[in-house]
Amino acid sequence: MKLENAYQGVKKIFTAEILALIATICSTIVLLFTVTTIASVNAKSAAGAAASLGGLTIFGLAAGVLAIIGFIFQILGINAASKDEPSFKTALYLIIAGIIVAVVGAFFNNQIVKTVFTAASDIISLFITITIINGVCKLAERVGNTDVQQKGVNILKLIIAMYVIIIIARIISAIFTGTGGAAVAGVFIVIAGVISIVQYVLYLMFLKKGRDMLA
Repeated sequence: MKLENAYQGVKKIFTAEILALIATICSTIVLLFTVTTIASVNAKSAAGAAASLGGLTIFGLAAGVLAIIGFIFQILGINAASKDEPSFKTALYLIIAGIIVAVVGAFFNNQIVKTVFTAASDIISLFITITIINGVCKLAERVGNTDVQQKGVNILKLIIAMYVIIIIARIISAIFTGTGGAAVAGVFIVIAGVISIVQYVLYLMFLKKGRDMLA
């Protein structure tokens, strides 16, 4: 069974995730450059500060551009895949909901309210990912690929665990502002970070297998 729309869609979604990964790496480098710049300014090193600011600009722009391109690829991919598997349409509606939540949340200055909107955005992102995985699993069922189906189920378990831990960490850090609350939140964030790395690698491998399955 040839599902050309689904193949092109999953291919674009995979590309979008690769671009998002590179954008995240660039953002991390920006953070490192920021720290370096502060250190250079404190040390009164004009040359070091200038070099750090240059790197900050380049990688900052790269992160922004890649994130935008990745987002466009994701929408195009989900739309294409939905022509062969209707369950992908849910992801499009969730993306629209996510944009609305992000825009509304930006108007609030209260930290607790902003945390609630951030948590809502995280939950929407979770369901977008779940919907994409579910869509690929349904495509795998249609072509009789049980291996891809099982991998999708395993990744879903990891993703749900990771998001629950992240949300708990953010709630704790927002409610308990003392040292104890920050320490507990820090532990949760570290655990979530480890799970996130494992989950993301598995998710990319899953999308690649889904793409290859439909080729």
